[in-house]
Amino acid sequence: MEIKENYNLSSNNSFGFNYQCNFFCKANSEDEILEFIKFSEKRGKELIVLGEGTNVVIKNNLDKSVLLINNKGKEIEKNKVRVAAGENWHEFVLWTLRNNLFGLENLSLIPGSVGAAPIQNIGAYGSEVSEFIESVSVIDLQKKEKLILKKNELDFSYRSSIFKKHKHFIVTEVVFQLNSTSEVNTSYKKLKDYLIKDDINPEEATPQQVCRSVIEIRKSILPNHITTPNVGSFFHNILLDELKLKELVKKLPKLPYFREKNLHKIPTAYLIEEAGWKGKVIGGAKVSEKHSLVLISEEDLSDNLFNLANKIKEDIKDKYGVDLTFEPTIFS
Repeated sequence: MEIKENYNLSSNNSFGFNYQCNFFCKANSEDEILEFIKFSEKRGKELIVLGEGTNVVIKNNLDKSVLLINNKGKEIEKNKVRVAAGENWHEFVLWTLRNNLFGLENLSLIPGSVGAAPIQNIGAYGSEVSEFIESVSVIDLQKKEKLILKKNELDFSYRSSIFKKHKHFIVTEVVFQLNSTSEVNTSYKKLKDYLIKDDINPEEATPQQVCRSVIEIRKSILPNHITTPNVGSFFHNILLDELKLKELVKKLPKLPYFREKNLHKIPTAYLIEEAGWKGKVIGGAKVSEKHSLVLISEEDLSDNLFNLANKIKEDIKDKYGVDLTFEPTIFS
């Protein structure tokens, strides 16, 4: 195990921000993770965990230790798949399809690692990863021991989980319960419309066709983080109760919204576009012309990005009376 000091993190975050951390370790196993935890504690440094860095924003130099989870491995047990947290998410989805295991196809091409999926409860096109997770193996930073958390312990909700509320868990492995029959979810309107346009009956679509369609849709509306520095959606969609929804509809009569359990989900992209921010540039940061939830940075420092993000938040609050929250994890 190699530990690097005063390590530059520009290659470990998709914005490419040029900040350093005190200590850095790429851990290839649980034993290496535990060893680096002990190393950081001895030096009195807070530990933060990275996967592929596609849903994090590093705000400044970090007086901390950074642990990169890089363990690998996949194992099929009937309809269950045990997969290491360091595996690439999209490659894992494609691998499940090649092995005739279905359910994750709506989540194709989401950037990041497998370990990040339950933390964020990633979701797209009518599906959330929590539907298919049976358990998550973790290392508890407080107890210095390995635990297995069952699905009913993970407190999943919209883009959230127990890991967002309790930062002392490090995800090392995820067990998925998948389908051996090709049941697909084509309920999401944009996906359904795309299949129809492609002369595919949504009711008869195969998982492979859904996967291919999701990939093409994502490519058409989201800039590639490898060539265009971004973290995907910078803001969460908004959840409102009935009363607040009615207040917002008075200001925006054509507002689209969707039922989300006992609340209503509001597409934040719609608010940002209505407020005139799509394509707008401030300093070296801009709102994507492809998708208004995506902020793009053309610099290697974060100042202009947060200046733009905060101006959008303030404007949406002033115009519509709702609070936007950042979707990526902010490290500072």
